[in-house]
Amino acid sequence: DGYGDHTLANGTVAVLQVGNIINPAQWGVNGTSDAAIMQVIVDTIPDYTVIDASKLSIDMDALVTITSKNNITIQNGRWHWNHQGNNMIALSGTLASPKFKSMTCVGNDDIFQPLGCIGCANGTVTTDWVVDDCTFDKLPFGVYINADTSGSHTNPYVSNSTFSNAKRYASDSSSGSGLGLVFAGNIIGGKSSLNTFDGNGRHGLYVANGGNVTSLSDTFLNHRKPDGSALVVELVDTPQTNVKVLAPVFEGNRVRHIRIGSDTPSVNGVLSSVSILSPSFTVDANAAADLIDVLSGYSVKIKDVTLDIGTSSFD
Repeated sequence: DGYGDHTLANGTVAVLQVGNIINPAQWGVNGTSDAAIMQVIVDTIPDYTVIDASKLSIDMDALVTITSKNNITIQNGRWHWNHQGNNMIALSGTLASPKFKSMTCVGNDDIFQPLGCIGCANGTVTTDWVVDDCTFDKLPFGVYINADTSGSHTNPYVSNSTFSNAKRYASDSSSGSGLGLVFAGNIIGGKSSLNTFDGNGRHGLYVANGGNVTSLSDTFLNHRKPDGSALVVELVDTPQTNVKVLAPVFEGNRVRHIRIGSDTPSVNGVLSSVSILSPSFTVDANAAADLIDVLSGYSVKIKDVTLDIGTSSFD
């Protein structure tokens, strides 16, 4: 309102912050072994707090868990996953509106862990989990929205984010690494919108174990590993319901673009109600894999396909 503004010597204006906005630097975060301090912060702050890490590089040398908070927002900053444990930030308990915005999350080339950079513990229940305008690079997973038999996620929404260079290494004993965004389990109203999946090692967007998920105008670029697919919809235990993929764009992929169903359907069950509408494929000259594999399922609809195949040869 002007009463708390102060003009500084260099001509910029310092504005009094009103509301629960903190910067981790106020608590001693300095870019070295910061996870312990971050854990104290998320344990101490009240609901409706914004953790704004602007201009900070944060060394996440251990897992930080946010338990049973409402309307907690973490935004901005460079977050370095620098440990061998599962997850960098995990949600636990029951949470309303956890939000992650404009974060740049990076990993090391030697991290092989299977779970997500931002993920959740078993039995976690969330409503309106939001990830927006974030970058995930060189991570075994980007975002892991998993609801087991005791958990659920209502209206999780991931948008305008980039998932790149998620690597699956030959030395990695877990089949889970090398993924971008995962929706698994009891998902109600999940949405992936305007995200980019670029150069991931196993899968880009992975939907499994039941739930209602819509992918809207996601882009899949340069998927490169022969044991993966850019987009996967599969079943493990429970019926898959109402998965819709609208206007996806696939470019430059050298391996299978879309996989519906499992390589072992006798073990993993049968899919139902999968719709892929208006997909666009631009296939480079070296592509030799299938565009779309339907390995198991029924009520599978694929409509209005656009192909730019050049001189490629594929099935």
